[in-house]
Amino acid sequence: TANQLRGRRYIIVDEWGPYDFQRPVLWPRLNPKLSANEREFEILGPSGQWRLLRAAPGLKLSQTKGNTGDLIRVNTAGFRDQELFIDLEYRGAATTDVRGQVTPAGRPVAFGFRRFDLPIDWRVSFWNFDAAKDDPRQADSGYAAIRQKRPDATWQGRELAFNWYGSPAHGINADYFTTLAEGTFRISRPGTYELEITSDDGVRVHLDGKKILEDWTYHGPKTDIVRVRLGGQHRLKVEHFELNGFSTLQVRIRPVR
Repeated sequence: TANQLRGRRYIIVDEWGPYDFQRPVLWPRLNPKLSANEREFEILGPSGQWRLLRAAPGLKLSQTKGNTGDLIRVNTAGFRDQELFIDLEYRGAATTDVRGQVTPAGRPVAFGFRRFDLPIDWRVSFWNFDAAKDDPRQADSGYAAIRQKRPDATWQGRELAFNWYGSPAHGINADYFTTLAEGTFRISRPGTYELEITSDDGVRVHLDGKKILEDWTYHGPKTDIVRVRLGGQHRLKVEHFELNGFSTLQVRIRPVR
C-alpha cells in the first residue's frame, strides 16, 4: 500500500500523472538480471487479490493469481504478435480510478498492461544546404533540387524518434539540413491506426505513395495525428527540413482502441 512503500522506485508517474496507489496497476520493473525474453511486473495498489483474465498468445506468466505486492515474471519467448497485453482483475479494498470513480470494497476492478510494439525498418538520408542560396520551401531552389546530390550522411534503424539540439549525424550541420526517411513495416492485425508525427521544421508524409500530411513551413515542435486504415505490408516516406534552432522528427504508430 502507499503507506508501506518507500523509496524512489515508488515515485511513479504514468500517463495520468503521479500515481496515488488508490487503484491497482501492473507496473513494469527494470531488472538487469533477467534474460532478453523476460520481463518483470509488480502489482501495486490497495490491499487485495488479483487473478489473470487473459494474456496475449505466447506469453507465460510466473503466476496467474495472488496478492497486491506480488512480483510477476513474464516470458515472451513465444510471443509473435505486435500487441502485448495482460488483463487482470482485482478484488479487495475500495478503489478510486483516475476520473475519481469509486468502486466499493469487494467489487471487481479490471486493470493490466498493454503495449503496441511495431518496429519500422528506416533508411534515413541527410543533406546539408547553403542557407544563403538554398531554401527547401522554394520551388526553384527546393527540397528536390538539394537532393540531387549524394547524401552527406545516412542512418538505418528501427525507430524514428529524433530530437536534435545539434548535428543529427557526422558531417551534417546543426542547422540548415534536410532529411529523407523511408520505412517499411507490416501490420499483423488489420484495423484503424493513428500515425503520430512530431516535426520541427517542415514535414511531408506519404503512406504507400499517397500524401497524408504536409506542413512544409518553418515552425516550432508540433505533433500531428493522422488516422488511417492499415493491414499487411506498408511503406512510409517522410520528408523534412531544418532551418535553425531546435529540431525534431518522430513517427509513432498505435492502434485505435
